[in-house]
Amino acid sequence: FFRSPLFPMFMALIWSVTGESPFAVKIVQSVLHVLTVLMIFRTARLLSGSVLVASIAGLLFAVNPFFLAQAAAIQAEALHTFLLTLALMLLVQMVVSDEGFDLKTAPAAGVAFGLGALCKNSPLGICIVLAIVLVAICYRRKNSFAAAVIMIAAMFAAILPWSFYNLKTRGEFILINDSGGFIPWIGNHPANLRIYE
Repeated sequence: FFRSPLFPMFMALIWSVTGESPFAVKIVQSVLHVLTVLMIFRTARLLSGSVLVASIAGLLFAVNPFFLAQAAAIQAEALHTFLLTLALMLLVQMVVSDEGFDLKTAPAAGVAFGLGALCKNSPLGICIVLAIVLVAICYRRKNSFAAAVIMIAAMFAAILPWSFYNLKTRGEFILINDSGGFIPWIGNHPANLRIYE
């Protein structure tokens, strides 16, 4: 499969309720945009402790033309941004906790990273790198290593059903999609490099 599976499934779910309506997809993506704004507000408030800073962070995201365009376009970016923001909010919630890392939040963050990876591949690497950084920086805090391992395991638990579906239907194990080699190739192809010069 060349495309990651979650966004087509997301559209199919919406269309199973509304019929093939591009407008319905845009409405749901707009709701995801609003929820992402709220999660950014919560994350900024957890990090700064300031309602003003959190409001500014949420407002900057809410009115950003790039993110508004993502919400209005039928593309995977709005869903991907929502899932990645959810995962990062849960991760920050774990880190700022006073009693050590909450082992109930770690699997939720991992599943959010996994679903994000099923939308676009980038959360796969982001989760692993953040888990390593989490252990390296917070190794003295209670449950830091366990939280990192649980988060990575939950991410793969969310991804592996799709991988086994690929194995069953295609006869080969493909973690998410098979475009991994194509993307670097097309990005470095001499014909495409002219675009960026």
